[in-house]
Amino acid sequence: MHTIFTTNHGADSMRHRLKTSKSDSAAHALEALDKGLPREETGGNLRRFLDKKYFAYDREGKIVLWRNFIWIFTKGSQLKTCYPMPGNLARDVQTQLAKFNVRKTAPM
Repeated sequence: MHTIFTTNHGADSMRHRLKTSKSDSAAHALEALDKGLPREETGGNLRRFLDKKYFAYDREGKIVLWRNFIWIFTKGSQLKTCYPMPGNLARDVQTQLAKFNVRKTAPM
């Protein structure tokens, strides 16, 4: 289990984009970090798009996809910001997230 902190900008962006309160921002960020699809597990056009975002932000951070939003965390698991996925990549997110969850829950 992670400890999540959110920057003021991260909490504000969640409040506006997800229609949630600032007090719920840590819970939503924790859910995204635990259940989301990491950038490293993506491929194709989705991976190219996320690589551009990764190199535009802090390269030591982590980019996670969850509920058709891009969640950008710093190295210390602090939510920096979140914003919606472009519509043309939304289907790719759903299929790759489903494959990731199957691999994650498969017995070894």
